[in-house]
Amino acid sequence: MTRKTEERLQENMALWSHSHPKEAIWLQFVEVDHLLLSKQSDALRYEDGNFSFSYHSLSDPLGESRERLKSFAIEDTEIVFIYGVGLGYDFLAAKEWLKEKEARRLIFLEDNLGVIYRFFETETASELLNHSQVQLTYVKNLEDADMIFNELFWHYYGRSFKIFPSQAYQKYRARFFEELKHRLTYDMQTKYSLLEEYLEYGAAFYRNFYMNVLKWDQALLGNRLFGKFKRVPAIICGAGPSLENSLKTLKNMKNKALIFGGSSSLNAMLHAGVSPHFGVGIDPNAKQADRLRELPRLDYPFFYRQRLFPEALDLLKGPRLYITGTGGYEIAGWFEKKLGIEEEEIEEGRNVVNFSLEIAYRMGCSPIIFVGMDLGFTGCKLYSPGVISKDNAVEVNEIDPKSLGEDLLLKEDINGRPLYTLWKWISESKWVSDFAKEHPDVKLINATEGGLGFEGVENQNLSVVFDEYLVKSYRLPSRIAAALDQAVLPQVTQKSVRELMDQLREGLIHCLESLSVLQEENEKMRDVIEKQGHVEPLQTPYASLVEVELADEEAFQAVLEIFNAVYTKVLDKEVKDLSDPTNSLSDAEKDLRKIDLNKRKYIFLSEVAQVNLKLLEFAMKGLHR
Repeated sequence: MTRKTEERLQENMALWSHSHPKEAIWLQFVEVDHLLLSKQSDALRYEDGNFSFSYHSLSDPLGESRERLKSFAIEDTEIVFIYGVGLGYDFLAAKEWLKEKEARRLIFLEDNLGVIYRFFETETASELLNHSQVQLTYVKNLEDADMIFNELFWHYYGRSFKIFPSQAYQKYRARFFEELKHRLTYDMQTKYSLLEEYLEYGAAFYRNFYMNVLKWDQALLGNRLFGKFKRVPAIICGAGPSLENSLKTLKNMKNKALIFGGSSSLNAMLHAGVSPHFGVGIDPNAKQADRLRELPRLDYPFFYRQRLFPEALDLLKGPRLYITGTGGYEIAGWFEKKLGIEEEEIEEGRNVVNFSLEIAYRMGCSPIIFVGMDLGFTGCKLYSPGVISKDNAVEVNEIDPKSLGEDLLLKEDINGRPLYTLWKWISESKWVSDFAKEHPDVKLINATEGGLGFEGVENQNLSVVFDEYLVKSYRLPSRIAAALDQAVLPQVTQKSVRELMDQLREGLIHCLESLSVLQEENEKMRDVIEKQGHVEPLQTPYASLVEVELADEEAFQAVLEIFNAVYTKVLDKEVKDLSDPTNSLSDAEKDLRKIDLNKRKYIFLSEVAQVNLKLLEFAMKGLHR
């Protein structure tokens, strides 16, 4: 390495250390003997024993990148991710595309520090690291990708994106790229769906919540069943195609295990003569009610949370078992605290089966056995027969894998057979695997016939599980009845709930008044800056006092606080941009931008409060109809 190349390498490491401080240190110790950089620094080759490949075309690497970029069809795309940086030819090819629109971004994801080391020896790396629209991110593995994707999401949420592999990685790292692509896409879409819910004022959630909380007096406290079934086996039924093969065994289970059915699996179970001990539902959408309407029976105890679709709650004929809390919002905890109900941190997970697992674990059940948890299109089917009724024309069960296009992943099932799956199911499988690691005190068994399975969870045939673990009979009906008798909520009455609704309504009105004052004071600061220039602090003393009082308001803590945190995160990038040393705005101009950001947040929080007041009123009117 020449002295000039060494200096360039060190300069690029220093530049990269601003965004990747740890990785920049690791670069100094990385092994690069197997990565051969040409003397002209224009070609990179991997050589390890008998295996070798070039990272770019040897004849015309830039031309190759330009042709590939054209084939990506990115004219209407704002963010382009490329897995594999190589020597940066894709960056050089994309410079004109970046120049056309300032909002466009090019993000390289690289999992080989050795490649980054060799790249940093080039002049192209210096240009890339100094380019305001380009980013180079190290992704060590898929597990570490979650944190990286979270940061990328908050920078680029809501913007169109595509992800492609470099020429070399398309050929030699194709499997990893497919998983990386699906993980990034799923992660971005899932986070955006959640953010979108908040940016739409949580209206769908609060509509369900306020309507359901007015029926709370008809419920029992499901948490009171926790610890009442220690060492009793539990079977959690998914709705996958393989459930059909387990129904006969489940029908003969009698009182050897508690059987949990999520809303989708209940139809198949009941039509096969399998009676669940507990139903479970948390789906906030109308489809939940549609599924329940198709069930021949709804007279068994049913665990739920207040986010459940209200019409679905109305359909339940058996004991309603309320589980405290509600993921992503504080409002349930406020009501529970006011009524002297101790809240427990209970994760909903990624689906109703995950929620069922949490409940069964807290009830003391062990082992906990999964059936019908295919998490894939076993036999190119979505559900077990019976899940979708014949007259339901909305859903189909037969799946043509080709119709799912790039969303589909081909994996191996637990028996080594090919299985088409989706990244959301891989994520759900990982959730159970993580649960197993975090709770070694409970034995989990996967008795699903086929399917994706769960890392760290033993796979066994249900008949074997039956003979080995389900040999003892329990007096389950009487134990359930006794537990239900102890689960009453005498303090939850129509009167007590309505009083809390009124209290919340008054508190939200106070919040609106405070937010109005903050907007007025914010405009006063705008006038001061326009007349005098830069000032500190950017808040009047009166506004500071009102802000403290607002934060202490119970309605703010119960409803608005989470929206304040989310919207602060939404604005975070713009705030950081104003603090960037390269920002050319004057201090006064930056102050005015911050005043605009404050205004946007105050208006958003006011709208959240107004929506909640309308939904409160709507729910109360519905009660009196």
